Amino acid sequence: MAELRTIQKSEIRDFTGIRYLLALGDHYAIIPNPLQALGYRTPGPAHQILVVGPSGLHLLSYELIYHLEPPQHFLTLAQELERSAAQLYDFVSRFVPQLPALQLSIVVRDGNIEGEATSYVSFVAWSKVRSRIEESPLQLSEDQVATLLDILKAEVSFQRVDRYHILCELARTPEQTQFLAINTVDDRPVLLREVRLPYDPDELNRNAIIRGAKLAQSLEHPNIVRTEKLIPKEDRFFIVSEWCEGGISLKQYMSDHPGQIPLTTAIQLIKDLCQALMYAHDQGVIHRHLTPENMLVTAEHHLKVFHFDVAKKADMHTLRSTDFKKLTQETPYAAPEYMIGTHQVDQRVDVYAVGVIFYELLTGRKPSHYDESLWEPPSKIIPGLPGYMDQLIARAIRFDKEQRFSTIHAFYSALEKGVSELIGSRYRLLQEAPLKPASKNSLLYQALDEQTGQRVALKKLLIPPVGEHRARQQLLRQSLEPLQALRYLHHPALITLHDTLIEDDDAYVVMNWVEGRDLRDTLQKRPEDQGLLPEEVRQLGSQLADVLDYIHQQGYVHGDIKPENVMRSDGGKITLLDFIPWSKAETGLLLKIPKTMRYMAPELLNGSQTPDEQTDIFALGVLMYELLSHRFPYDIAHLRSFTPGVPCLPDPLSEEIPESLRQVVYKALSTERHARFQRFQQIQAALEVDFALGNTLWQSRVSLESPPETVREIPRPIWWLAGLGLTLALVYTAQTLYLISPAALPVLEEQFYE
Repeated sequence: MAELRTIQKSEIRDFTGIRYLLALGDHYAIIPNPLQALGYRTPGPAHQILVVGPSGLHLLSYELIYHLEPPQHFLTLAQELERSAAQLYDFVSRFVPQLPALQLSIVVRDGNIEGEATSYVSFVAWSKVRSRIEESPLQLSEDQVATLLDILKAEVSFQRVDRYHILCELARTPEQTQFLAINTVDDRPVLLREVRLPYDPDELNRNAIIRGAKLAQSLEHPNIVRTEKLIPKEDRFFIVSEWCEGGISLKQYMSDHPGQIPLTTAIQLIKDLCQALMYAHDQGVIHRHLTPENMLVTAEHHLKVFHFDVAKKADMHTLRSTDFKKLTQETPYAAPEYMIGTHQVDQRVDVYAVGVIFYELLTGRKPSHYDESLWEPPSKIIPGLPGYMDQLIARAIRFDKEQRFSTIHAFYSALEKGVSELIGSRYRLLQEAPLKPASKNSLLYQALDEQTGQRVALKKLLIPPVGEHRARQQLLRQSLEPLQALRYLHHPALITLHDTLIEDDDAYVVMNWVEGRDLRDTLQKRPEDQGLLPEEVRQLGSQLADVLDYIHQQGYVHGDIKPENVMRSDGGKITLLDFIPWSKAETGLLLKIPKTMRYMAPELLNGSQTPDEQTDIFALGVLMYELLSHRFPYDIAHLRSFTPGVPCLPDPLSEEIPESLRQVVYKALSTERHARFQRFQQIQAALEVDFALGNTLWQSRVSLESPPETVREIPRPIWWLAGLGLTLALVYTAQTLYLISPAALPVLEEQFYE
């Protein structure tokens, strides 16, 4: 009889409350919509169920359960039920004579209508359906029941798709229909989904749906509904999935237990969900549409994920789809980054959905907030809830994806051990949000070192969560490894590295805390047409030249000198930040060193040179130019197309800036390598000269238009000797030509006549 038990406990929205029939013994058979199953045409969807067993034939109407509002008067329902019973009786009585009359009932919700609708039809509460059937007197012998079941099995009209016979329809939407079917090869029930493909000239949506189904077919995990086969059929295709007997959707499960799900059960369901996603993400598959409707709670209270129709590979570029954008924007489980219509998402969209679902499991409601500072923690709704749950969920549903858990592995690990405020059991964040908006490469937090009691800067490296979990761990270690050299570099103007660690699948760098603001912030607070004062730039440039000279003396290259990486205190002291000490002896530095194009020397842009002291000098020149003028010296396109030997001149600085300082900046950012300073010591010496008195090395006023080869640094003693010689020569000539009176130069005259 098992093949006629065509009711499942999940996704039968047409038959809400049917679960009470599932407890009937195997000697009962259940047939939804029996008239349609037997080939009769009906005017509309009659939500009726035929139960056949020792207690007779029971015809139940679920119309009042299916509709939230009664669609018609109960007398009309009773009349329709009687007509259906007459047709069914005529059919089965042809094979089994002397059958008892069908027992007719309209199923209602508990506490609603009671009694009889007509003399033949009675009302029954859905929780009492099973007892009504089982407690009815025996009316059919075992032989009669067996004969009836053989007839029904033979006569029910089946539709066949490939090797699968459709037993009945379970649910229907405009896009797809779900059927219960049986695999005729191994006599096993399956879930058959008929997906109707939309008209799509470019076939973008069509290919996306097929791609998602194929990705689901490649996944094999206890917490993922197994996809067995894809069957294409012209403008549609069928997806064959495993049948989960007695399961219900997570949405129905939460509806049955509104705000009453025990904490242990909620945690176990979320752990099952995390297990499924960890496996899928390790295979490179992102679900992208996690909702309670797409999850199944089995009879054993385990959770399974299905409906991978919009899934994608993490490294796969997908084109924009209006339908997909609409689909994700209409669900509260979609991450905020979907709202801009982007498809370039990673597994953090699944992390966000898990956080929302967990919140709903615990509280019975969805988090609704447009300002993260105003969100309502679950512990305020559920008294006694562990405090770490608030932190766990809050971090999972951050609007900024960079502040969420980077992977579902990290979320699962935090759930397993309970979220602690300490990172690495040592550093406690002093604020939840980063100190400034997310940069391209990192987030910065202020933390407290619990061992020393000192404030430290905690920098989170922003490494996208792609690839398998073990590969990510290796990538994090590789990202932190170059920073270890900072432990051995000590300079008053250089950031100090305290520690590096990997926590929650993210890489963190612990440094000394520096008060002040970076030069970018300082510059932005000035008017757009005004830079810093020349004396300020001279002092900043001198300090930077000193620390950069130290770095290069130690055998390292900075490679990313820019205002964001220089912190300035209120007293004018600078600290060089974000320094990745790449050794000069290492090869392939051009690819490894983080760099910003605006500050890159032309030889770096065209790939003809690896980073060295000359490229850092160029970057310092661009930085000083920007601080003075609030603009960049070169057009980036001109630098890209720069030809060695053909001078590329920067935009001139304001005449109000001292000439000596302008010449230092011009020389540092020269496009010709050999025309720049050769060492940072030279820049520092030039900047430390009191240019206000005009007594600097640059009184010679080297013209930018003259060829670089004519510019030479001549020692000061030679200038003195040359000046003295020139003076004596002029005096001698004047006396010889009687242009100067000998009396005016008595000493020289006396010396001359001697």
